Amino acid sequence: MHSRNPSAQLEGLELGEPVTEAEADRQRAALDGVLKHLAKTVGVHAELITRIAIDCERQPEPSAEKRRYPPALLVYADAGRRVATVTIGERSGNYLVELARMAAPVADIPRDWIAVVPAHLPDQAALVIAQHAGCTGE
Repeated sequence: MHSRNPSAQLEGLELGEPVTEAEADRQRAALDGVLKHLAKTVGVHAELITRIAIDCERQPEPSAEKRRYPPALLVYADAGRRVATVTIGERSGNYLVELARMAAPVADIPRDWIAVVPAHLPDQAALVIAQHAGCTGE
C-alpha cells in the first residue's frame, strides 16, 4: 500500500536511538503482523518504513557505518490523512499505536493518543486503528 505523499507522512516521525540489525529485523517482523491484519481493512492504507543512516561524505564506501533505527508503520485513510503510527516499545516490545487526532486540537488533549497493545496481539493493534478510523473489514 502506498502513501500519496510519503515525505509529508515522514515529517513528524522521530528517528529515536539506533538499534542492532537483529532488533530492527525483529521489530519489522512484528509490524508486518499488524500490516497483515490491516490489509483486510477497507479504507486504510499503510506503509512500513525502515530507516537506515549511512555515515559518508559523497559516495558511501562498502565499509561505511550503517545505523539502523526502529521501523515504523504509517497508517492513513483514503483521503491521505494520517490515522495512526505504530512502533514497538523499546523495553516492553508491545505495540505503541499513536492515534492521530481526528478533529481540531482540544485544550485537554495536548497531543495524539497512544494505545499500548500487547506484543502477542497484532490483530488487536489493527482493530484499534480500524475503529479509530471508522473503517470496516471485508
